[in-house]
Parts: sequence; structure tokens; C-alpha cells
Amino acid sequence: MIKGANKKYSAVGRKEMVTFFYMYLATISLETVLVSGVLKKNVLVYLTSLQLSFANSTVFCLFIGGLTSTSLVDIGLLKSILIVRVVTFVYFVTSIVVIYMFLMAKNSFIICFFTFILNLGLAFLYLILQVLKLIRLDAEVWAYGTLIISALFFMSGILPLFFGSEYIALLSDRYLDGLFFFHLFIFCGIIMIHKYWLSVCENEAECISLIVKGEIKNV
Repeated sequence: MIKGANKKYSAVGRKEMVTFFYMYLATISLETVLVSGVLKKNVLVYLTSLQLSFANSTVFCLFIGGLTSTSLVDIGLLKSILIVRVVTFVYFVTSIVVIYMFLMAKNSFIICFFTFILNLGLAFLYLILQVLKLIRLDAEVWAYGTLIISALFFMSGILPLFFGSEYIALLSDRYLDGLFFFHLFIFCGIIMIHKYWLSVCENEAECISLIVKGEIKNV
């Protein structure tokens, strides 16, 4: 997906989408290390804070990227991706500080709110913004379909974490659990977000203002 998005040189929101994919890759890579059980206990709290912060920032990057690529596209590609990266980095650092503080304080409610409820809210806002964008663009049915399917995959991924995980482990002789299906459905949702972006991205080069000998020209 990263390679495919990089090839869309003139697509609006290309770098924002690539940044989102890299954030997601970092999230699942860190979680793989966490669940492997090879780390010492004194390192777990730091890596857990880092992994949850990447997860938070991934959702936030998707939200802010969708916002800048639709509402602020007229400011130029360079400024748009700069906004996404700077704001996402600030959010990432804030997440690390907050999550680490409350992990040390063993306050599970605040951590749950900051890593689950807040992310659901951002995902819902992203969905609303994209629906409004599709209405404004008078998009085809396929674009609505990919967006709805991605939302269904995300909801399907959340359910096994809270309901039926013990039954999944029992039926699979403990080879699988709710976390496996969570990542499976989330990954499918990521794929559909990529498909959605491909269906609506405008393959037109943005106008870049160049100052040549004191005159501003549009390329």
C-alpha cells in the first residue's frame, strides 16, 4: 500500500496517506515486540507507552490528514503535509507523556479514555468528514461502499476484544484469541481506507507558486 500510494505522484493527500501507513506499521511492529514476551518487565512500561502513543497518533494522523487534504488543499501540498506531520508529532509526544504518567499511576480509566474512547471519536469525525466530502464531490457509489466497509471492519475488530475472546481461544485450542481477529479486521479496514482514498483522490497536480525574477507564476 505504501508503494502504491507513493506512485500516485500528483494525487491529493498522497504524503498524508503514506505518513498514516508508516504510523500504522510502527504501531503493529511495536505490538509484535510487546506480545512476544522477550522484554524485561522494567522495559515494558516504556515500550507500552510508546506503542499506545503510536496507535493514538495513527488514528489522529488519519483524521488530520483527511481534514487538511479536503478543507485545506488550497494551501499547497507542502504546507498541508507539514501541518499533518507537526500536529501529529505534538499529539504523539503528548500521548507518551499522558499514557506514561497514568500507567505509572495505574489509572486504567484515563488510559482507556485516551487510547480507546478518544480514538473512536476521532474515527467517527473522520467518517463524517469523508461523507460530507463525498456529497460535495458527488462521488460514485463505490466510494461510499469502501468507506462503509472500512467502518464495518473497524467495528468488527473492536468487538472480539471485549466480547467472545475466551470462546475464540477455547474453540481454537488457544492458538487464536480476540487480539488476532482485532488486528485482522483492523488491517482489512486499513486496506479499505486505501481503496477509498484511491477512489476519490484527484489525480491532478496542485498549483505551486514560484517566484521567478520577482514575478509569481503558477505551475
